[in-house]
Amino acid sequence: MKVVLFATALFLKAMAQAAPAPESCQPMAETKGGTLLQRAWLDQAEICMLSVSPTDAYKDMVYRDYVLTADGMFMVFNAYGTDGQFGARDFYMFPRKQTKMNYQWNEETQELIIEHVTGDRFVFDMNKAVLKSISGASKVTVDKVSKKNGGGVTITGYRGQILDVGFALNQDPSQNSAGSSVLRDGQRSCSLRNKDLFRYMSDGDVIFRFKTDAEFQKLVSASCR
Repeated sequence: MKVVLFATALFLKAMAQAAPAPESCQPMAETKGGTLLQRAWLDQAEICMLSVSPTDAYKDMVYRDYVLTADGMFMVFNAYGTDGQFGARDFYMFPRKQTKMNYQWNEETQELIIEHVTGDRFVFDMNKAVLKSISGASKVTVDKVSKKNGGGVTITGYRGQILDVGFALNQDPSQNSAGSSVLRDGQRSCSLRNKDLFRYMSDGDVIFRFKTDAEFQKLVSASCR
């Protein structure tokens, strides 16, 4: 995952540096209502990303973006004002059932619906770019944009496995190679070391190590007793 966290900046940087994207991840930007949806190919990580951004919140630079990537990540990104302060909360979700993310605009319900690689449907208010629900979770709570609420999005009762990398100010939480992330499912909660989860590249990029769920589950079996 790229160090540059602003979703729009991430999109533009990916376009400037990436090799030609595969047919399944051609760059695009679509706007409906108050929502901007963008797709980009992250060349070094070799994954596709979608970002969901409000179209009007950049006036005071206090806003929330969402980023989904084809390795199962769901990032909640908060910008806190014109001084450039930001915060990020990362989740990875399993099992990953498909390789491609799909989306649709529902004009009747005024919603943007993104189907993640887990098969979960992430539903956003099309007029405000606000997350409303995740089909695989019993509850999603979205709080105000604040430095004090850990990213402001809480996912409760997820039916698969959810890896919570945590929240960090002014960096991606995965950049803390000495830190740990918490894996939760219906039966357990355990801590996994970030250095076992991520590859730390010389240019500062951080990439999730596991291309397949089978590889990831070997780590889980060895670490979560």
